[in-house]
Amino acid sequence: MALTIFYGIELCYFKAWKTVKNEKYKEFANRWSSDEFGIYIDELKVAIDKASEKASDDEKQEVIQEWNQIWEFEISFWNSCILK
Repeated sequence: MALTIFYGIELCYFKAWKTVKNEKYKEFANRWSSDEFGIYIDELKVAIDKASEKASDDEKQEVIQEWNQIWEFEISFWNSCILK
């Protein structure tokens, strides 16, 4: 489950920084939305997909609940600090 939570947070950073157009934050946007970081995100997803093959239905349901909570918190955070 920890890998899924980590993936969710990293994915949020990747998607959020891709939308930032303000030159003041260009250094951060370039780092967190780079192609290399995108590849890293994809690799995390592959690892999660492999791990989920062995997970029970209860474990999958628990991860889904955690995933939804991550997105709720991340969306709230990014909406509170819009950098555009």
